[in-house]
Amino acid sequence: MKKPNITPGPWAPVFDNPLSILQGHTIKAQDEARTPVAEAFKGRGASPKGAAEQKANARAIAALPDLLEAIEEMLSEAEAAGIDTMPGDTFAGFLIACENARQALTKAGYTF
Repeated sequence: MKKPNITPGPWAPVFDNPLSILQGHTIKAQDEARTPVAEAFKGRGASPKGAAEQKANARAIAALPDLLEAIEEMLSEAEAAGIDTMPGDTFAGFLIACENARQALTKAGYTF
């Protein structure tokens, strides 16, 4: 598995950032430079559900490095145990979950 070149985590949201280009929430890496990695729009019409959904979106974006790492670990453990490709009904749900995890990582830029 080859990882995409994304800004290393952890990331954290900075809510209502006055320096935000979009006047919204900035997601920043927790490195020494506090590198901005994304913006979550806060302006009028950004979300029909309002500020709570916009903050939830910023939190979800900030969780990306941790989610990717968790999926990587799950697939690695499944592959090491040989159950990511095991035939039969016993692991059918898990096999589907492994395939969905691979598809999600591929969408994020990973290659297998």
